[in-house]
Amino acid sequence: KLVMGAYPRRGLTLLVDTGLAELVLPELPALARERDEHHRHKDVYEHTQTVLEQAIDQEQERFGGPDLVS
Repeated sequence: KLVMGAYPRRGLTLLVDTGLAELVLPELPALARERDEHHRHKDVYEHTQTVLEQAIDQEQERFGGPDLVS
């Protein structure tokens, strides 16, 4: 539900900032410690959040809202 909400980045950021993500979605805060082996992105966590937002924008255009499968 969080990812399919109106502002998933805010919710995911809140989970990471409060430490709750370590308990329920440990992969997410781990991205902040991840290094991009190709050095295309300085911050893998921020890049992932941006890709999430772009995917949601495309779902809105193509399907009129969030697509659970995507």
